[in-house]
Amino acid sequence: MSPLKRGTLCMIVAGCPENIGLLVTVLDRLGPRGVRGDAYRVRTVTGQRFHQFSRGDLLVRGWSSDCITDRHTLRPVVEDCGAGDAGPGRREPGA
Repeated sequence: MSPLKRGTLCMIVAGCPENIGLLVTVLDRLGPRGVRGDAYRVRTVTGQRFHQFSRGDLLVRGWSSDCITDRHTLRPVVEDCGAGDAGPGRREPGA
């Protein structure tokens, strides 16, 4: 999966079932951290607290609107289409 840039709007698509569907924004890419292959610090868009997340060996409920998660749990809401890569069914600007 490609790295996410700071400020990217994403939806949580895996992990805690109660958090799936939350919209978050990427604050920082932390890279490999402990058991996480590609960690990101994210914050809920609305300021709503996460329903639950792991903090070490503890399962914490409704404590924070920021957390650290794995890249595979995040999907950008809008894919970044580079120049010349309009994708199927899309037109490039000016075309």
